[in-house]
Amino acid sequence: MSKENKSASFWNSPISLMVIGFLLTTVAGSYVSSVFHEHSWKSKAKFEVFKEHLKDAMQVEEQIIAFSNERIFYLRRINDALKIHDLQKALDIKAQYSKVVQKWNIEVKSNKNKLSFLFGEDISVLFLDYNEKHNATPKSLHHSIRKAHASTVELIKCLKNNCSEELEHKLVDISNNDLDNVGILHDKFSISIQKALLEKENKLFLNEI
Repeated sequence: MSKENKSASFWNSPISLMVIGFLLTTVAGSYVSSVFHEHSWKSKAKFEVFKEHLKDAMQVEEQIIAFSNERIFYLRRINDALKIHDLQKALDIKAQYSKVVQKWNIEVKSNKNKLSFLFGEDISVLFLDYNEKHNATPKSLHHSIRKAHASTVELIKCLKNNCSEELEHKLVDISNNDLDNVGILHDKFSISIQKALLEKENKLFLNEI
């Protein structure tokens, strides 16, 4: 039998089909395996990055909520002392509160940027909205605290200067309203950021990243 006939006979035989099938299966298997491992590596890397992102988000949420709680706590204590005309106690508390305010003002813009990066603009404007600095009824936490701070300072000046009872009552009402608004906006901010955190946790748990 000639070489040509032997070659034709081989390629037409069942053995050739087995050999070709084996080769194709090996190549295809190697490709699929390579693609699978690459996809698996990318998914794992993405998962780890998101896990770190979630960790950072939880830290920022905890720090900002604790910091805002501290500032509001001092403001309320000052106002409680002023309502019973204990001016000296109010001034002593204000001395401690001033340190909190100083730190707050240093970090406020940085905290807004962190919130924007980790949670998005919708959450960050609940904390600080640059567009409402002079609004009579602010809707962001920072500016509502600034307003309550200003009304508290006015009440302190009033008592220092022995202002009229009518003016004192008026300033007490303003201060109370401002603090109530702070409480409402603080709750809104807290609920919103905690909801955003829960969504991130669910996303990680369900591996939808």
